Amino acid sequence: MQLRMRSSSLGLIALAALAITPAWGDVVTYSTTGKFTSSGTNVFSGLNGLTITYNNTSGNVVAPVPPPSLAQFGSFTAVGPTTGEDTVTDHFELKIAQTTPSLGGETLTDIFSGLISISHSSVILEFTGGSGDSVPVLGINPLTDALSYQFALGNATYWVNRKTPINPSTTGVNGPSPGESTINGAITSTVPDGGMTLMLLGGALVGVEGLRRKLRV
Repeated sequence: MQLRMRSSSLGLIALAALAITPAWGDVVTYSTTGKFTSSGTNVFSGLNGLTITYNNTSGNVVAPVPPPSLAQFGSFTAVGPTTGEDTVTDHFELKIAQTTPSLGGETLTDIFSGLISISHSSVILEFTGGSGDSVPVLGINPLTDALSYQFALGNATYWVNRKTPINPSTTGVNGPSPGESTINGAITSTVPDGGMTLMLLGGALVGVEGLRRKLRV
């Protein structure tokens, strides 16, 4: 009898332990587009043969979150200039559109400026604000400690690094290939379980107590 009591009690205690495990987790899917003010497209053109192209992305998947995961929000590819150096003075607009776990969108705007040659660049994309389904605020990327713009789209929380150095065509310091520069950040999600954890835990503990009293009779 005592063995059966212990087995049943252990089973209910195990259920209680499972109940206190957070009941959340999301797959986040999003896409990005971007354009320069000067051209109205994703391509900036300089006077000396320079082109800086923003590479749109589609169907990016980050899963599962939480915990926070690294995220990328498109990249820039620089080619040229063919002679000397080019002065870059422009504005860039980044749009992030989320499709899961819920629909939402955010637009970040920036100053895009500096000097660039074929082997050296001081060009920096620096976000200055934004608008959309959430008001972006300055925060800290939880994975890299970089200063970032933080905003929420439904249950998902985004961090987009405030600054992205633009690499010249002969180097790829923060990109996978020469002349490529990636906008980095992070994504996480907080999906409350609506009190289900406490309900399961309470029910399991009541069951343990009832079984204990019954078997003692």
